[in-house]
Amino acid sequence: APIFDPDYTTFTFAHILPDLFMPDGTMQTAGAAYQWTRDQLCPQAITAAATLDLNPYDLLNAQAAQSPPGANGLLFLPYLLGERSPHWDPLARGAFVGLTIRHTRADLIRAVLEGVALNARWLMDAYEKFIKQPVPKVRLLGGGAQSELWCHIYADVLGRPVEQVDDPRNAQLRGVALWARICLGELTLEDVPACVPVPAAFEPSADSATYAALYAEYRKLFGKLKGLYHRLNANSR
Repeated sequence: APIFDPDYTTFTFAHILPDLFMPDGTMQTAGAAYQWTRDQLCPQAITAAATLDLNPYDLLNAQAAQSPPGANGLLFLPYLLGERSPHWDPLARGAFVGLTIRHTRADLIRAVLEGVALNARWLMDAYEKFIKQPVPKVRLLGGGAQSELWCHIYADVLGRPVEQVDDPRNAQLRGVALWARICLGELTLEDVPACVPVPAAFEPSADSATYAALYAEYRKLFGKLKGLYHRLNANSR
């Protein structure tokens, strides 16, 4: 069974290797928040991308890049399915905070990317507190890691280098295949790092200062809105 951190919701699972353990944290909607953005806020991107033979997220990324760091004062809370880490609350809900008539679709898209990264920063703080040591760099994988813009945002929000693995969308499948080869005796665990190319790395920029200020505000929002979440969703218990 997982071990729970008493202060924050992190989990520790038994590793696939005997006598090793894997500290972990889980956000309910990270890439799923971006998918929701595509489907609900930018459905035209799906049609346009099909016409241009592009990935619709490439169009969203290009549009988000038109908005400055901080999305012109717009914050997004990515709790579209409640939240598990760093705070367990199934009644937490998503929100755009600071929305004005001047905000554009580009601001909305960028705020979603930044909101997910800001929540990851909070989770990273909890993670480092639990393992009692800093994490010097982060390696991103999954579909969202295909976005160079999102990798840049993560590096600035986390304040540390971010590595983008090769073919990040299929990185989990690569891991399964590599473990199968270890079990077959074709590889050793020491051989694995050489089998995982890292073609790009992203360093924090001067925008880290902007995100540090946003992060301080972001952390206040969960507690301020928690009562509202629960009142609005009293029948969802």
